[in-house]
Amino acid sequence: MRRQEAILTLALDADAGHRSLRRCHGCGSYTRPAAEVQGRLLCERCAERAKRESELEEGNLNTVLET
Repeated sequence: MRRQEAILTLALDADAGHRSLRRCHGCGSYTRPAAEVQGRLLCERCAERAKRESELEEGNLNTVLET
């Protein structure tokens, strides 16, 4: 049995997509971050949900102040 050197090749482009994936702080899935809301990285779906919720809260505050 002889020892032989193993030639390793690095595929830098193959890992580029994996490195950009982060865990969403809203739902916990591994996706590309779409937005940062209050210091939390969120996926696209959770960012849209947070945007809708913030618009509803602002809308409710305005209706309370007007009446």
